[in-house]
Amino acid sequence: MYDNVLFLDVDGVLNSGPWLMLETQKSKDFHRRTDMDIDAMSLDPEAIARLQRIVDATGAKIVLSSSWRYMYQPKKFMELLRAHGFVGDLIGSTPLSEEVPGRKCRGDEVAMWLKQYSFLKIKKFVILDDDEKFGDLEHRLVRTSFECGLTDSNVES
Repeated sequence: MYDNVLFLDVDGVLNSGPWLMLETQKSKDFHRRTDMDIDAMSLDPEAIARLQRIVDATGAKIVLSSSWRYMYQPKKFMELLRAHGFVGDLIGSTPLSEEVPGRKCRGDEVAMWLKQYSFLKIKKFVILDDDEKFGDLEHRLVRTSFECGLTDSNVES
C-alpha cells in the first residue's frame, strides 16, 4: 500500500527551455558526451531539489509518466535522478501510449496504471506535467510550464 503517488513528467518539470539552452551553451564538449551524460545534464538540479521537497513532505512514490520512459527503464532513470542527489522511490512507469486502447490523452495512461496497480490501495495521487491533457484526472494535475519547469509555487500547491 502506498499513501501517495506522484506521476512525473520530465521536460517542462525537471528542466525548462531556458535552462536547457544555457546548459548546452555552457558545455563546450557537449558533442563528446554519452547519451546518458547528456540526459543527466538535461535535468535541472534545482528542479530536482524541488521534487525532493515534495517527496520529503508527502512520502510520495514516483511513477514516470514522461516520454522519457521510452528511453529509460525506471531503474536507469533513477540513476539520473540519484546523480543529482535525489533520494526517493521510483516504483514504475505508466503504460506506453500504444499500449492504452482508445488513448485520448496522457490521463488515460495514468488511469490505466492506477487500474493495473489498484491492489496497492493508493490513497492520494498528483500529476506533475507541463503540456498534456488529463481528461477526468485534470483535477489531480499540477501544471508546470516549459518556460519555467517546476517552481517553488508549484511545490506549494
